[in-house]
Amino acid sequence: TKENLPDPTGVLRGFKAIGYSIEEALSDLIDNSIDAKAKNVVIEFGRSDEDLLFIRVIDDGEGIHPDHIDTAMKWGGRSAKDNKSLGRFGLGMKTAAFAIGDSLTVVSKASKKKAIGRRWTAKNIEAGWKQDYLEDSAADDWLKMDYGSISLTKSGTVIQLDNIQEFNIAQGQVASTLDRIHKGLRFHIGVHFHRFLEQNKVNIYITTVNIQSEISTGYEEILPINPMPEISGVKDYPKKFSLDIADGKVDVKAFIWPKKSSSSGYKMNGKAPDFQGFFWYRNNRLIDHGWSKLRTIEPHMNLARAVIDLPPDLDDAFGLQVGKYKVEPPRLFLNNVLSNAKNKDGE
Repeated sequence: TKENLPDPTGVLRGFKAIGYSIEEALSDLIDNSIDAKAKNVVIEFGRSDEDLLFIRVIDDGEGIHPDHIDTAMKWGGRSAKDNKSLGRFGLGMKTAAFAIGDSLTVVSKASKKKAIGRRWTAKNIEAGWKQDYLEDSAADDWLKMDYGSISLTKSGTVIQLDNIQEFNIAQGQVASTLDRIHKGLRFHIGVHFHRFLEQNKVNIYITTVNIQSEISTGYEEILPINPMPEISGVKDYPKKFSLDIADGKVDVKAFIWPKKSSSSGYKMNGKAPDFQGFFWYRNNRLIDHGWSKLRTIEPHMNLARAVIDLPPDLDDAFGLQVGKYKVEPPRLFLNNVLSNAKNKDGE
């Protein structure tokens, strides 16, 4: 045998082509914060008067042990995750970072351990997978910075993405562009992490800081948006249906919204018709939604939504993607769910 390493330029180009949106990329980083048992997460945008400079995701979770940081930074490295973790492939952080930027810095501190820092840059990767090691004093300085209400003195992590390639911001448009990004993130994170937010398991904030003027927009808390109704539009709903497939059992909880609801959970950012069908969750985190090729979107189905909590041991059977934003149900599910999923009353 002979070692045949991947071409770094091709690898980076491949991650750019995955098609992550900024909302999906940052949600992938929030997954890591939740896995680290963070109580608070801040998404911080650093800007100048003319441009977006960096994006940070800061959390007060357990941090990364010095012995584990290199595994966490390894492409495809698997840390101590289990079926209850939101992370799965050991690629999420790196994929998310290089899908929208050209540099990933991770600085972290586990309880009673020293602060540690590592950095990947596109330039160093292309030079032969060379990783930067931050000096201990530099890592300490990162964690002593002012991150608002989050304190990282005991433990926590800062992830910074630099050289953001996702946006070509026209002159004089940085403020309006960031307002649009904030709006998209409030909706996407509010929906995809609504169970965590509703149960007060984590608080997620978003802010922008002008590095030149040192003016901040303040810390805006992201509110949960539950796509299922609290009050049913039809008697006897919601109903729970079960479908036996070769790899296990899938439960489908069907809901019908009241007509002309004014709830943000129904309106879905003004795109309610696009949100009919199945809502796929994994470990309480929304992954995907839609009819999964079983129906087309049409007005008569606008009120119909159904929750499927995907068991993690069925990840492969349901084609969970690396970015955890899409599932591909197997043919056995598609052929049977509408005809053979049964309610306890036999329906």
